[in-house]
Amino acid sequence: MLSLGRKINEFLNKYFQNNNKKELNTNFNKWVVDEKVKYAKKNPLTPKTKSQKTASQSCSEANARGY
Repeated sequence: MLSLGRKINEFLNKYFQNNNKKELNTNFNKWVVDEKVKYAKKNPLTPKTKSQKTASQSCSEANARGY
């Protein structure tokens, strides 16, 4: 969490120095994409089988009904 705050602080300090909102936005969006890729590499999505899908759907339906 601290590294995320530091990176955002770095972007904001650069923005306050040059007041270039477009540069801030592009740098921030690039950084967000990079972080998402890092997370996806660490925690890859595993495809669910049909039985797992039906089991999760029935559980979510039961939770929605209050069972």
